[in-house]
Amino acid sequence: MVGWSKRHNIFFDVNFPQVIAICCALPLGGLLVCEILCCLLAFKESTATVCDKSNYVWNFLPSVSQATGMLSPQKYLWRFVIALHATPRFAIAYGYYSLHLVVFSDGSSPSKVFRRLARLACVLHCTEILALVGLSFVSSTEDFELHKFFFITFLLSATSHMAVMCAIQACGTKAIKYWLSKKEQLSVVLKVRLLGLHLIFLTAAMYFYYRHNQYCENGGRPHNDENHVDFKPTKNMGYNKKKTETWSEIKRRKRSDCRSQCREQEELNTKTKEAAETLLNLSSIEAEESNAATDKGD
Repeated sequence: MVGWSKRHNIFFDVNFPQVIAICCALPLGGLLVCEILCCLLAFKESTATVCDKSNYVWNFLPSVSQATGMLSPQKYLWRFVIALHATPRFAIAYGYYSLHLVVFSDGSSPSKVFRRLARLACVLHCTEILALVGLSFVSSTEDFELHKFFFITFLLSATSHMAVMCAIQACGTKAIKYWLSKKEQLSVVLKVRLLGLHLIFLTAAMYFYYRHNQYCENGGRPHNDENHVDFKPTKNMGYNKKKTETWSEIKRRKRSDCRSQCREQEELNTKTKEAAETLLNLSSIEAEESNAATDKGD
């Protein structure tokens, strides 16, 4: 119910869990819609990664940046969803902060510590929201450095906020012997488990991002045969093994080959120039001798 009560000075009476559920559903639903639209409308464009000027590698699905920040109309849909999502989250951050101030209001030493952590959690929460808005409205194609800054800030603030909230609700309530209901205990358990799951997925995402960009792989395989170097068989080998070069090693090898070719070309040019100068000198000498013989005959 939304209304105003003169007796209790209540202007809005809303269900807080429902607000949180809607806020969580907005970006999740928006991301799923953007991914589906990318798969249906521009699958090849949204799953291709440029390794160099001529080679492309593909992903299994469009990345979040591709799905939400580079293609239309997906990027406009995502920005609209994030705008709706971010506004009530500031109220949620303040609501949690107010709750923690009430819980840790007895003035004891642990309460003072966790009140400070509550302030830190509120700041991290707001920073996470602002960073999410920034990386959503500034795509990597428009300003890569700014987008990267917002993305790193979002990851750090979100992870830190989750960890601080787990510490406040799991350790803080025990420190002041605050009684939790069964629902609150379940909420704490879920928060801790989700934090662990978040760290696992974050580590996996960083690993696969590194492999995809460092090794330039097509779905886990190198994208062409030039990225392979065959070992020569030895006495202990009954077969040939292949070693995959990293993309940086490929670039270094190509750069080295280019330098060698440039040196060879310079040496060839120098020899050609010397030969031309020698021929020119011989021609000059022959011309002088011919002129001298002509003058002597006259």
